[in-house]
This record gives sequence, structure tokens and C-alpha cells, in this order.
Amino acid sequence: MNTAPDLPASMRALSSDAPAARPGDAPAASTHQLGVQRPRRVLVVDDEHLAAESLKRSLRILGFEPVGPARDGAHSIQMAFYTQPDLVLMDIRMATDRDGIDAAASLYSQLAIPVIIVSAYSGSKETGAASQAGVFGFLVKPATTEQLGAAIDVAWARYQQVLSVQAHSAELVRRLEERRTIERAKWLLVEREGLTEGQAMDALRARSQQQHRPLHEVASDELGR
Repeated sequence: MNTAPDLPASMRALSSDAPAARPGDAPAASTHQLGVQRPRRVLVVDDEHLAAESLKRSLRILGFEPVGPARDGAHSIQMAFYTQPDLVLMDIRMATDRDGIDAAASLYSQLAIPVIIVSAYSGSKETGAASQAGVFGFLVKPATTEQLGAAIDVAWARYQQVLSVQAHSAELVRRLEERRTIERAKWLLVEREGLTEGQAMDALRARSQQQHRPLHEVASDELGR
């Protein structure tokens, strides 16, 4: 028996073809979760009704908001777009061709949602595939509520580390781009107006102060003339 709800037709048309993702490859938009102490909404993906309900019961005890269950990998992607969970608990082997490992890679590459695998299968084939897909945790069934809570805490902490590195990298890229813009504007003034480097920088800084705007924005305007 499966009680997972069907989704609107518009959601069934979503693409499920996505390349495998690694934890460092999360979409930039995922940084909105940076600094969030713990996930709130957790999607359960398992085609066994009793197993899914057991996970949902444990999640409630731990203070999370469970959603689902999704009945298979493809359905999990549809439900994730629809419900926007913070985290996903995913079984590996389900009734359809698309397994949980493949779906986990898609969830991370498309929505930057971290996934914990919860499966009775824990051989090297399964753990190796999970690692390649970029999952954030692997829990062997049957798992106690305490084990589930610990797995979620560790996975979320790892996810926060990934987001922190990503945000730092994005900030460095932004600063380098701003510096390049300022340098280009400086040399444009040197060539066009016959100024020295120092005079060109003084001119840009003066405009920045007069207009109460960042230096890189003034430089960008100069390049656009």
C-alpha cells in the first residue's frame, strides 16, 4: 500500500535528467540556507508504507516536519519541487527503474537539497554509488530515532560547511571582478586623458565620494562611456 499523493500535471513534466553531483557543486542559490541551524522540513522517500511511516514518526519526535512519502526516485523530485524540503531521507531500491542514488544526484544538482540514504542495502556497491552521487549521509535500516537524529545533525553540519566554502568562493570571485573593473577603468583614464596611474585612481575615488557610490560602480560607468 502506498499513500503518497499524486502531483499536479504541471509538476510531472519536470525534467529528471541531471548529471551526478558532488557536494561542492551545489547551485549558488543554495546559500540561502547558510547559517540555518537545523533543517525544518524533511521529505521521506520510501515505497514501503510501514518504513515510511516509521521515519515520519521519528522525525516528528525529533521536532522536524515530515512530508511525503514519495513512492520512488522520480516522484521524490516532483515532490521536492512542490514542497521545497530542506533535507531528504531516501531509500535506494524502490519499485521503479529510477533508484534513490540517481534521484539524490538530481535533487542536489537541480535544487541543492542534501540527501541522506536510509537503506537496508549497505554493501560497497551502494555506499560507493552514494558517495559518487554526493549524498550527505548513509543510514542502515532499521534505524532508531536517536540514530536518525544523529545522522541528520552530521549531514546538516556537513552541508553547512559546503555552503560556507561556496559562499566564500563566490565572495572572492565578486571582489576579483570588481578589482578588474577598477583596473580597466584606471587604465582607460590613463590612455584617454593622459593621467598618471595615481591621478586616474584619485579621479575615480573622487567621483565615488561625490556620488556616494561604490568605486567599482563608478569604474563600470566609466567603461560604459
